[in-house]
Amino acid sequence: MSSWVWGPYFQFPSGNVSQNGWLDHLSWFSPTINVGASADPQLEVRITRELGSYGRQLGTILDAVEVLRRHAKLDTAALPPEDRAKLEKLDRLHAAVDCMKENART
Repeated sequence: MSSWVWGPYFQFPSGNVSQNGWLDHLSWFSPTINVGASADPQLEVRITRELGSYGRQLGTILDAVEVLRRHAKLDTAALPPEDRAKLEKLDRLHAAVDCMKENART
């Protein structure tokens, strides 16, 4: 008696699939959403694929702004209230991102 089990058969490509275009056929399955009606959605996909997710890009920008503010020794008390509010909003965003990253690690 032979035991025969039927099931789906998947064959994945070998080698570096990111360079041979194999994954481009799955673009319909991509989680990338063109919310801003970008003029070049394919470029956005390439940027996020090669340079990092939007979250990684945002983290880099937040960290760089923090460095600039620290070295500029900005007197926020001398700023107009609307500018101070914008910086405080940025500080809250940065703190929330850092908190979420820390919580994800634990």
